Amino acid sequence: MTIRRSTSFYDFLERFPNDAACQQHVAAMRFGSMIECPHCCNGHRLHKTRKPRELYCPRCQVYISPTSGTFASHSKIPLWNWFYLLLLVANRSTGLSVDYLARQLGISRLASYRMLCLTRLHISKLEDRRPMGGLGVVVEIDETWLPNILPSDVNKGSGAIVFGIASRGRVINKVIPDRRAETMIPLIQENVLPTSIVVTDAHRSYNPLRSLGYRHIALNHKRGEWARDGLSMAHIESYWTSLKHFLRSHNRNVKHEILPLYLAEHTFRYNLHRQGENVFEALIAKFPTIDHSQLPMGAAPRNDRWSRRCG
Repeated sequence: MTIRRSTSFYDFLERFPNDAACQQHVAAMRFGSMIECPHCCNGHRLHKTRKPRELYCPRCQVYISPTSGTFASHSKIPLWNWFYLLLLVANRSTGLSVDYLARQLGISRLASYRMLCLTRLHISKLEDRRPMGGLGVVVEIDETWLPNILPSDVNKGSGAIVFGIASRGRVINKVIPDRRAETMIPLIQENVLPTSIVVTDAHRSYNPLRSLGYRHIALNHKRGEWARDGLSMAHIESYWTSLKHFLRSHNRNVKHEILPLYLAEHTFRYNLHRQGENVFEALIAKFPTIDHSQLPMGAAPRNDRWSRRCG
């Protein structure tokens, strides 16, 4: 049996005491345990240089940054601070506020906001995107209305619709514009395998499911039907309760354009907790390339001013 590493601050400090240890870990995750050059055919080992975030391949004669393309690229904030932020995200079920992170790291609110956006973008790339269900597997599907979501368009009202799929301790969700069948059925076909047992409410948008090869059980909530043949929507309903509590914490005013990043953070942590996995270990297991242009308006760096430490 594998013993999971603790995520306490003292264990974290012992494992990652400085920037060099964090860089070593990122390099090992991206280039292998031997930290071999990704450009060499035979994989020549990379060497350290005088610059803190730079490795050199004497065979290719190229300089490579382990953090290039990741959430921490082009940032002057120490890499240890980024790892500490991942620890805080893993250990706080209600998430982090901008002011709290600014106080913890001694940076400005704008820098804190951008760090959180980049971290959530990193988390969104780590999501498990495998289809759910299968022959005889129960999949619960529902949608909910989130109030107090600030609109990106002044002509629209506040709030957002979130579509969710839950099965075997895992949840997938997505912001949708409406509850029409043309919107939800393609999402179900993309994320739920045929022959699954699909449990929904009696919304008419789910009516085509039976003709698509799913065993559809529609519970009529208006008539007080909350379960049938031992099947219910308890899993997805409990997730909505957890999500709404998360969004209400810290008096958040979430903008519509950044809501998918909040959903990614909460869902990632929720799924791993349900499956008994270590959230921090999952956050530092991969460092995928992210597109910084996907950051919401106001979070993209300008002349790298955001990355300066505040005195």
